[in-house]
Amino acid sequence: MPEALQTALARQAMRQAALIVAEQADLFAVQFTAGTLTDRGAADGLRLFAALLRETTMDTLPPMGSA
Repeated sequence: MPEALQTALARQAMRQAALIVAEQADLFAVQFTAGTLTDRGAADGLRLFAALLRETTMDTLPPMGSA
């Protein structure tokens, strides 16, 4: 497999992983807000973490094919 393709696939995989982690942080925040999990201020922190992941992922790892 050409190096450029390997790099593109790795970048896309890292982008997807970051978005999955952000989604999980959002889900935990919802559970804290709903009272399913004990909230000790974590919901706002998780939402901030999710937003930061999405923002930095979009800035540093553009989708494949968007050179």
